[in-house]
Amino acid sequence: MKLFIFFFIVIAIFADCNPMRRIDMINNGNMDAEIIWTLKDLDSLYKSPFFLSNSKKIKFDLKTSKPYNEINMSFGTGSWTKQALDSITTRLDSLEIRSVSDTIKLGSEEMNAFLYERRKGLGKRRISIMIPDRKS
Repeated sequence: MKLFIFFFIVIAIFADCNPMRRIDMINNGNMDAEIIWTLKDLDSLYKSPFFLSNSKKIKFDLKTSKPYNEINMSFGTGSWTKQALDSITTRLDSLEIRSVSDTIKLGSEEMNAFLYERRKGLGKRRISIMIPDRKS
């Protein structure tokens, strides 16, 4: 009977938990980096989940030392399904990842595939953008 009650409590807890969708940006490199999200001009700035300032560009500086090497953004509950990712990337013009050694700029289509491939965790609720260590 105790096993049944324990099992029921565990199911009730997990059925009620809605994990948060996150995008984690982490600099594992030995040089500072930055990630720039650019909103489309056609998008209403105030309806965008990236509304953090009055700017169409949101820039995050990632240092080499902890805790300044990591930034986590939250996008509500659920997991990163194809539809959830599409609703975010259709509002974005580009994603740019800059470091001293490399620059990657992705348009909407490439960005969608890039983010989709980096889904991780239970239920694919987290997207990890890792900037690796570059050997000189």
